Amino acid sequence: MSSNFSWFLRFIIYIPLMISIAFLSSYFYLTSKFDTNIEACLSDKSIIPPTVADRKKMVPFVGCLKKKSNFFLTKMMDENRLYQYAYPKLPCAFVGKWHVSENMNEYWLTINADSTFFIKAIRYGQDEKSASRPLRTGVWSSTSPNIAIQFFDDSFFWPINQSSVEWVSKNYFLMNNGFDQTLYFNRHSILAEGCAFKL
Repeated sequence: MSSNFSWFLRFIIYIPLMISIAFLSSYFYLTSKFDTNIEACLSDKSIIPPTVADRKKMVPFVGCLKKKSNFFLTKMMDENRLYQYAYPKLPCAFVGKWHVSENMNEYWLTINADSTFFIKAIRYGQDEKSASRPLRTGVWSSTSPNIAIQFFDDSFFWPINQSSVEWVSKNYFLMNNGFDQTLYFNRHSILAEGCAFKL
């Protein structure tokens, strides 16, 4: 085997392989480090973990995470997104009642102007007022019309449920969480009064 061909093989096989191994090792190290930071901040008695009743307590919790973080960890995890739990942002186009479908699943989603939301089962042939209690509740935050972050009251706030949003019209959008799971949203209420919607 000629030396030129040997170097060619190294370039084609070994170098990309080593880069991949280094990337995966770094990823697993950083995620493990972040999990350790969360555990440490949750066990810090000077910090009260955030709750549904008092989401503002997320602020000192994020401050703790940032103190324990580093440049690479912050770039990958972006713990600042957790501030959206305490101070959500909501473009008016999201406010209202939506019919949501995903594969064979369907449900009602109502997003309130204060960024809280609730999910209810669809009961065909029944009066909506007699429908069951919400299946899930939480906080919806969108720093832009093309990003949606959902915090569910019945689950831990990390990992963050962040999805990309693609608006088709003012009454219809698609949401994808990056794991080949697409949800379809059809507006079931009128657009909030005074809301200037732009695609």
